[in-house]
Amino acid sequence: MTPRGSSAAAAAPLRVHTVYPYPCGLSGIAGIVIEFCDAVDRAPELRRRFECTAWVAYANRQLSRHYLRGTSRKWLVRLASRLPGGEAWLRRQTMRRIGQHVRPGDVCILYPGPTAPDLAALRAKGVTLVHDPVNTAYPANFVAFRRAYAAAGMPLSIREDAVAIADERARLSSQDVVIACSPHVQQSYEALGVSSDRIVRSSYGFSPHTFHPVRRAASKPTFLFAGTGSVRKGLPVLLKAWSRAGVDGRLVVLGQIDAEVAAHCAEHMRQSNIEFRDYTDDLGSVFGEADVFVLPSFEEGSPLVGYLALAAGLPCVMSPAAAGWVVRDGSEGFVVEPDDVESIARSLRRLADDPALRGRMAAAAAARSVDYTWSRVTQQRLAALAPFLPR
Repeated sequence: MTPRGSSAAAAAPLRVHTVYPYPCGLSGIAGIVIEFCDAVDRAPELRRRFECTAWVAYANRQLSRHYLRGTSRKWLVRLASRLPGGEAWLRRQTMRRIGQHVRPGDVCILYPGPTAPDLAALRAKGVTLVHDPVNTAYPANFVAFRRAYAAAGMPLSIREDAVAIADERARLSSQDVVIACSPHVQQSYEALGVSSDRIVRSSYGFSPHTFHPVRRAASKPTFLFAGTGSVRKGLPVLLKAWSRAGVDGRLVVLGQIDAEVAAHCAEHMRQSNIEFRDYTDDLGSVFGEADVFVLPSFEEGSPLVGYLALAAGLPCVMSPAAAGWVVRDGSEGFVVEPDDVESIARSLRRLADDPALRGRMAAAAAARSVDYTWSRVTQQRLAALAPFLPR
């Protein structure tokens, strides 16, 4: 019997499934899935309202989370990675397992990977679908690529794909919800036909639990580019701008360099004040030794390294696509067009030559970062999604 004055029964938590049907680590898209679920798990009031399960093809052993479900064994993942169609097989395995566990009234937050038939099967089970597409939709994506290759002076190696555009549309239903992590993502999905009232604006973030920048000052300013050294990320244009800027400092390029960029930019890459490093999980040390963060991407969603730059107190030189709603021109750094070599070079010179300006922008970046912890972002995201979730 219910005691007088109390509610009949506490409502059961809403079951939320995050879906990334590929191997999972703590970086990239998989890192978004983990950080979101971690933030829910750390907040008692959210745990009472939401029961999160993260579905992936395989989770590294160090990712011991009670909510994490890997659907394939390690040896199967290794085998699949070597075989034609192996990635698609892992996706099908993961989606099949999810289909066995979801119930009417559940919510699935979907990351890139599931196909139109996968999503139709979930809708048929009475599941609310929320897309977190991470990047811009086709065909906006292709438009950005054309601009990037033209700016680099390189032959276009990616072609607009009508099948991909059609599949993008087929995966979406008028009843689904799309999370837009940046204005470019929002605009691209509106152009695809998604109603603006089905789009939720929500950024990504960083976790002070896992990112600990260790500051190490150098005698000359250090500029950091972190990410795949690709045409899309704007590395060819950055290398030209760095050469033109004549900065008395060094540029650290962290990440794998695409072969086409290495071949085309060989001369610029031989500059003595550029240091190329392989990716490392010790991002706190890398960001800690930098004075300025640079990312002149032509296409992005909302790059996770940008949030790390703010958390490390780094002024930023970013393109509009990389800055999104997060970095503001003249406050946390400079927002410049990615194909404007002279403007990028001028921004690099200003930050190199003016320690006081760097200091003001560094303080603004650190202050701004407080709004982008995963704890705050997750609270905001779930509040913004509330009107679309089952009651």
